[in-house]
Amino acid sequence: MKTSSLLTFTAIACLVLSSCVPGSQCPLSLPKDAHVDSSLIGDWLNKEDQETYRITAKDSSWMHVDVLKAGAKTDSYDFFSTTVGKNTFANVVLNNKDNPALPPTAFTFIRYSTSTTGTLKMWSLSSKASAAAVHSGKLKGSVSADKNEDVYLTDDSDVLFKFLQKADLDKLFTNEITLTKVESQNK
Repeated sequence: MKTSSLLTFTAIACLVLSSCVPGSQCPLSLPKDAHVDSSLIGDWLNKEDQETYRITAKDSSWMHVDVLKAGAKTDSYDFFSTTVGKNTFANVVLNNKDNPALPPTAFTFIRYSTSTTGTLKMWSLSSKASAAAVHSGKLKGSVSADKNEDVYLTDDSDVLFKFLQKADLDKLFTNEITLTKVESQNK
């Protein structure tokens, strides 16, 4: 599953452009149980790539991000948050229209944290660590035989949630990205 800007947000997303992000048929929790994370709302700048992540609330559970970069097509994703222990994750909806071997939509997971100083840190789900979890039987799913190790997880939400409770999240989520909150001009 290839994505462009998802990996830099997604990471809200994962964060090497054009790298593979693992997909899942199920989110970490149900959207009906989610609440908008108001700490994410606003514009966030990735100074390295000069991309702005504009995050808005769609309703009481779902959020939306537009990844804006001058001269480039806007990438857009819907997501909702799940808290596992002291960690928060974005369940980002992926459209698999470019890969007919996969279901039409899937989820990928971005671990994130915000600070009171106006930073948003995101880590993408590692293909390598996800593939290892599938190969070891800790998670159900498939791993492509090619060098990219495209991973598609098939466990239900409860299993994924419990797996994250016990996992070494620093090894499972990699490729850190730091965004800076853009102050509103209308003060």
